[in-house]
Amino acid sequence: MVHKTLLAIGETMAMVSPETAVRVTQADRFRVDAGGAESNVAAHVAALGHRAQWFSRLGQDALGDRVLGQLSARGIDTTRVIRDDAHRTGLYVKDPGHGVAYYRNGSAAER
Repeated sequence: MVHKTLLAIGETMAMVSPETAVRVTQADRFRVDAGGAESNVAAHVAALGHRAQWFSRLGQDALGDRVLGQLSARGIDTTRVIRDDAHRTGLYVKDPGHGVAYYRNGSAAER
């Protein structure tokens, strides 16, 4: 039997959002999670028992460590991820009911 692996390619960022569905300006507690369409698909594929790998670049920083750890914990093979010590990990902030603010200019994945 041939074992196939999904290879997802794209930018996953650190996502900051309030723990409850309130505005950023009203929230007292926030969560930091990995967020990106490609890695979300890979996580679902892995959860179904299939092999999934994600390829991109992350900064050699605390947010990159966090994203990498969270994706690995979801069963995604992250061995192809490149760590960049010259550029930071991208970040976005969800403001429930009022959109998303992206801070990705100059990120490792943009390079």
